[in-house]
Amino acid sequence: MITSLPDKPVMPEYDKVPEGEVILIHGLPKTGKTTFVASWPENCIIEVEKSGAKWVKGAYVIEPESLADIDQIIKLLKVNKRFKAVTLDTVDTLSLWIEKHICAKYGVSAISLAGGGYGIGRNELNTMLIGIIDDLVSLNKTLILISHCRDSQGTKSLLLTDTLLTYIQGKASIIGYAYKEVIGGKLEFLIDYSGRGATTAAG
Repeated sequence: MITSLPDKPVMPEYDKVPEGEVILIHGLPKTGKTTFVASWPENCIIEVEKSGAKWVKGAYVIEPESLADIDQIIKLLKVNKRFKAVTLDTVDTLSLWIEKHICAKYGVSAISLAGGGYGIGRNELNTMLIGIIDDLVSLNKTLILISHCRDSQGTKSLLLTDTLLTYIQGKASIIGYAYKEVIGGKLEFLIDYSGRGATTAAG
């Protein structure tokens, strides 16, 4: 039975890995997204896009070369108890991998032509990427999803389809927008959790 109201405000510790959460960190290129998550302890970074994680002292980084590698990494993580968090860096790069896989499968130059068109290729991409993210969620570890976005006339757009964006934003309990700003003459890399970086899909 509830007998009293809260007497202290919530004070999230953003420098620590929130346990069991799905977190989306998005931002423009070179805004410190990878460096930020690489500093978190016991975090296995699946670096689909070769970026800066391997230059962060103490980071645990694995660099898959194929979709088969991704599947194998997930299998290894299922039996690994050491890592408390897993980062997919980046979701949009993995989406491009899947797009190339589908184009090769159908022998076409563009995903819009796969299976004769009618959105078949895009639907297959959505299904495959959502399946991979679901597998990562099922590990019962903190999952951090990194994605690029582009800024068009003040609108932050993730480089994903509408279906994928809706799915990922629905899964994420924490969404942070990475940006850089000069403060007191010094360039600072920051994460905004207020919703200022709310995104749409890139069309």
